[in-house]
Amino acid sequence: HREFVSEWWKAPQYRPDGLKAGKDMWDEIVNRPDYFAIPYPWEPLNKKTFGIRLSEAVLLMADTGVGKTSIITRIEHAILTNPEVIEKGYGVGLLHLEEPNSHTALNLLSVENKKPYHLPDKTPEELRMAYDKVLNNERAIFYDHFGSNDIDEILAKVRFMSVMGCKYIFIDHLSIIVSDQNGDERKLLDEISTKLKTL
Repeated sequence: HREFVSEWWKAPQYRPDGLKAGKDMWDEIVNRPDYFAIPYPWEPLNKKTFGIRLSEAVLLMADTGVGKTSIITRIEHAILTNPEVIEKGYGVGLLHLEEPNSHTALNLLSVENKKPYHLPDKTPEELRMAYDKVLNNERAIFYDHFGSNDIDEILAKVRFMSVMGCKYIFIDHLSIIVSDQNGDERKLLDEISTKLKTL
């Protein structure tokens, strides 16, 4: 009887899940996880961002035609060829929704050999060498979209790419996902961004 009464009066005040007092945050603040990081291909960007870290969502925004896809392709190449990433076996998910996968692959090989392979002066030998270094592995996972841009389907592909070992997933670009949906494009972009970050 005494033990029950004692426990009753010592019980903490009820607090619903998800609420935490600031006084209980110190350990989380000083013992943050040390996420694996690798450098971007550009040193000035590394000075500003301290590199590419796992667990972060990065959104690249710019006007049409200024080179977002080129920048993304360069970052993808840097990750696919990074020795630490290769050693850990981390994959890269490639969802380029405006172009066939063969174009995405050819662009990655162009970055490797510093040669524009969309032009006709290429040899199979040099292409094969670049292919073996960058793409001839199970870490580069392409989304074969066949023109389908359904939000839930994209989320399902991203989820499964993660299961396949992709620690870095690129979607180029978000606007095309919502362009054929009904509703306010701005709200749809916010919705897909929220769902991706939550995922």
